[in-house]
Amino acid sequence: MPADAHDRTVLSIVECMASLRLEGDRLVEVAAGAPLDARVPGCPGWDIEALVRHMGDVHRWAGTVVRDRVQAQPTPFFTAG
Repeated sequence: MPADAHDRTVLSIVECMASLRLEGDRLVEVAAGAPLDARVPGCPGWDIEALVRHMGDVHRWAGTVVRDRVQAQPTPFFTAG
């Protein structure tokens, strides 16, 4: 077990949802004000368009898991980069 395993912050569902909303709004703000081919410093090799598409895929995938009440390990239908 990693030494920091017990030092991790545990967020409530309300806090997770608030964070998703805040970060999603920030992504919209940044993406709307930058060219789609602008590089993303925190994601080497990615541009704004790739990041926005990826995040959309992730959210659609998660929505499918929740909506369909998937019980087994789902197969992602998105790819990175």
